[in-house]
Amino acid sequence: MKKSFLVLLALLPQVSCINVEEFGGCWEKTEMDKRLAGDWKRVPASPDQTREHGHGIGDVTHFIEKDGAYELPATAPDRPFYPVKTLKTGPYQFLVFGPHKGIIVRYKLDGGVLQPKSGS
Repeated sequence: MKKSFLVLLALLPQVSCINVEEFGGCWEKTEMDKRLAGDWKRVPASPDQTREHGHGIGDVTHFIEKDGAYELPATAPDRPFYPVKTLKTGPYQFLVFGPHKGIIVRYKLDGGVLQPKSGS
């Protein structure tokens, strides 16, 4: 069964994400959110997000478990995003693309829908 993925990878530059040069000890606090495993179908977060506007609506992103982290296909097939893990801090969850020179972006899982979160 495919889950819905609200164009997270395509929206990374547009949502509140933090560029990180080195995760240091924070990387040791990351874990795998097992709920992310599997296939996620991209669905629009707003009516203007269509394939015609360059969004990958209908595309499927695979969260593939590999050596204690996730690997995500990237736009360049020879350069997937790996490793990807989750960092939990208080009530917030962040996807961490690391452990060196990566990014961190807040997300929420709600009813089988993975949503990037911006702001507070």
